[in-house]
Amino acid sequence: MEPIRNTKSFRFVRLKMYREDLDALVGLFQKSCSAITISDGKNRYDSLAEMKQYVGSRIKDISILGENPKVLFLLNKAANVPGRDGTVLAQLFPELRTEDATDPADSLFYAAKELITAHQQTVFTPLVFIFGVFLSACLLVLGIHGFKTGSGLPIVWIALGAFELIFVMMWSNRGHYLTLDTRLESPSFFQKYKEEFGKQAVTAALSGLVGGVIGYLFGHFLKN
Repeated sequence: MEPIRNTKSFRFVRLKMYREDLDALVGLFQKSCSAITISDGKNRYDSLAEMKQYVGSRIKDISILGENPKVLFLLNKAANVPGRDGTVLAQLFPELRTEDATDPADSLFYAAKELITAHQQTVFTPLVFIFGVFLSACLLVLGIHGFKTGSGLPIVWIALGAFELIFVMMWSNRGHYLTLDTRLESPSFFQKYKEEFGKQAVTAALSGLVGGVIGYLFGHFLKN
């Protein structure tokens, strides 16, 4: 009897990788494989430097394919995921997989997996922290004011604040950040997220306006 040896695969969540990290990943492939191919679904490139010349710093799609052993890292692997209502949703996720069931392929797979896993990000990002603190402060102030006035405003604001916090957390966990710039070349946190901050400010303003109207009507109804 001999056990059947299978290929390996692993899916990653919310990657954040800079040029140094991608160089290290490519270096692993170059060290272990007889040849590698870097592509983005449209073109092949001799190096990450050449890729940056044509696509810019931000990477939206990349694959690194090693030959002999055959191992593949793919940023946007498409898969159909069943939804709660029975529908099938298409999702994209980074995947590392072996095409050969051999010791060299497994060794590269585990080394690359360890490197990539170190760059997975949690849901609790700096952006979530900032908005969480902001919402908590607003809820505290509004709650104290509401209890002093005896209106139903705190209940409405707490509900809206919880909804906004969940929304921001879901938004922050939606994608990946891969760049061909080094950490020193990359923009600062506020420069990188200035557009997102603007969107969230508009969302918060609209939610505040709607919440204020609802709170006023709710409080007026309770008084009557």
